[in-house]
Amino acid sequence: MKPQSFYLLTVFFMCLFVLKSQGIVLIIFSIFSILFSNNSTFFVLCIATKVSILENVGAFCRIWIEDSNHKRIAGDGKGHYRVCDTVSYNHIEFSDQEYYIVAKVLTSFEKQKRRGPFKGEHYCSIHGEVDSWDFDC
Repeated sequence: MKPQSFYLLTVFFMCLFVLKSQGIVLIIFSIFSILFSNNSTFFVLCIATKVSILENVGAFCRIWIEDSNHKRIAGDGKGHYRVCDTVSYNHIEFSDQEYYIVAKVLTSFEKQKRRGPFKGEHYCSIHGEVDSWDFDC
């Protein structure tokens, strides 16, 4: 492994640790390291976005973030439903890019709902009952 690869991995994990521990509010720009390789200078930039979702469904739900290629990039994993019956906010943080917000309610006859595309911080609300729920963004 080249020394440059080691430095890039180190900076990547430092970025993840800082983003996790800081409680990001909007978008944070952090330059962690300047790496020298073949007389070139590289800057590593960590950017994050936060989505807040008000949950009041009265059922189990899962909410996740997808990129433009329909790949999950953050939020609840497949099959990981959680209680969404209290009026509370779910905060999801991920890298800054164009994204879609997807919601699904367990045992509902309604299909999952996808909203977007969005760029930057965004707020949504999921509310209703198992077979009559809305997802507003």
